[in-house]
Order: sequence, then C-alpha cells, then structure tokens
Amino acid sequence: MKRIFSQKTLLLVLALGLTASLTLNIALLQKQREEVPLDLRGTYQVGPMYGAIYLLLDGEGHFCRYTQETGVLDEGTCREQGDGYYTLQASDGGGYSLLRVDGGILLFDAGDNTLTQYEKRDNALFFASIPGPWPEWCGL
Repeated sequence: MKRIFSQKTLLLVLALGLTASLTLNIALLQKQREEVPLDLRGTYQVGPMYGAIYLLLDGEGHFCRYTQETGVLDEGTCREQGDGYYTLQASDGGGYSLLRVDGGILLFDAGDNTLTQYEKRDNALFFASIPGPWPEWCGL
C-alpha cells in the first residue's frame, strides 16, 4: 500500500486542526460570556390595567412607582450592582432590590419583605394622568 502523506505531515495537519478548533472554541466562549448591557429603560406593570402598579425606569438612574388612582407611590435613584442586579433607593428612605429576568423584573421590597414580578410593557415611559405632581426628573 502506497502512502500519500508521511506520518509527520499527518501529525502536523492534526495538530494544526486541533489548535484551530481550540482557538475558535475559546473565542466563542469569550463571546458568549461577554456582558451585554441591560437596558432597563421602560415601563413595567404589575396587575390589570385598572389598579395596576407601574414602575418607570429612565435608564439614567431614576425610578418612579405609581398608580393611576393614587399617583406617585415613591421615586428615587437606581444603581447597578452587576450581573443584572440593581438597588433602588426611594427618596423617602425606603429601599428595593431589582433583578432583571426574562420579560421583566423581580422587585424585592425591603420594607415589607415582598417579592413582585413586573412585566415590561414598553421601552418608552408611560405617563398617565394621576393625582398629584410627577417627580422633577420626569420633566412633566
């Protein structure tokens, strides 16, 4: 039987193929692990339209929770802590923890130890007609 490739050539080709495969796998793994910035900006809602609680996140470090019936419940600042986790500090001293999940967010209220899932309604901020004023950062 006649050999087309020498044993050294075959080993060299296999070594180059293995090296190329490892390089591509490492590159794909790094790309998969890249942290994609999470755009929280938008309007989130819990409950049916009438009586719903809305959460506005402006993407610039502000938040506001309101109902159309009562108006602004609280507002304050939002800070990213990493890995899709955020803290919200209300201007009245209350605090929340926020975790980004598929289709919305989980909001943990440190004051009454409740966990609520808000669904994302839109990337835009919805301002309803409410009793009382809006926070200053809303520009209304």
